[in-house]
Amino acid sequence: MGVHEPAAFATVEVGPYKPGTPVAGQVMGGKLSFIMDGKDELALFGTLSAVNVDTGKIDWQYKSPLPMVGGSWRPPAIWCSAARWTAI
Repeated sequence: MGVHEPAAFATVEVGPYKPGTPVAGQVMGGKLSFIMDGKDELALFGTLSAVNVDTGKIDWQYKSPLPMVGGSWRPPAIWCSAARWTAI
């Protein structure tokens, strides 16, 4: 799962913290803005890739026009015999 989410960071002068005021920008010393309408290398996208564990190479890849945040899940394989169910 991959996320390509370009952002711009602008620094701001940070004075001493004043209790009771918002902390936005006071912790990092700036403001992070995601570039939602970027083109070319600044375009927003996400990927879901299948990696061959034997070769370490990508077998296939889906590229989404939006960032993909989270993960993928596969249910466990189940083998059934007349005697019992077994997870493999």
